[in-house]
Amino acid sequence: MDVFVLALLIVAVIFVLMGVTVVRQGYAYTIERFFSCGLSLD
Repeated sequence: MDVFVLALLIVAVIFVLMGVTVVRQGYAYTIERFFSCGLSLD
């Protein structure tokens, strides 16, 4: 039972880290697009 809980925690941590990485990349991409569009409109 303890091994199952430990494995579940490890998988959960990996998913959280992957999610954070994707969010950071998407956030940087959105900022980059926003500034490039804003500058081109000026």
